[in-house]
Amino acid sequence: VSRLDTILLDGRELFYDSEDNPYGPYGLTTDDYRFCWYSSELDSYMLIMDIGFLSDSTSFPLIIREYVRALGGSYRASSEDSCYTSSWTIDDSSWSLEAVYEDGAIENLRIEKNGKELPVSWVTCQEDSHVNATFCVGVTAEDFCRLFDLEYRVNEQAGILAFESSRKP
Repeated sequence: VSRLDTILLDGRELFYDSEDNPYGPYGLTTDDYRFCWYSSELDSYMLIMDIGFLSDSTSFPLIIREYVRALGGSYRASSEDSCYTSSWTIDDSSWSLEAVYEDGAIENLRIEKNGKELPVSWVTCQEDSHVNATFCVGVTAEDFCRLFDLEYRVNEQAGILAFESSRKP
């Protein structure tokens, strides 16, 4: 199986379907990115992650925000010139993402957790067509888990990627 179209978080399906956009008048396109794929090159399942891109003239995804909200955390995003910043808090941990975006491409991406840099490898839509947007990157499932303190398992036969948080209801 090269693509999984069902994503679960703590046993509940994530639909990436929030239309609530506090950053602009347009609906979000987050649901366009609700899948993962297997990269034989990286020997890992990959997920699409937004870079916190904000614009008052277009629609965009807020994939990270969808997970933060599902985990009961808080999320903020801002932009200045060609630098986009997202920050989120879940329980006692805080993350920040800073992306430099120039001429329609991501130049640099830096992620920190509790003030320490998280080395996260990423691919652009030029490197992997599954990413499908210049304002998103593809990251391994392992790196994606580090953004929310998750673990994951795959059921290829059922087409499911299941995330589990350490939080217990």
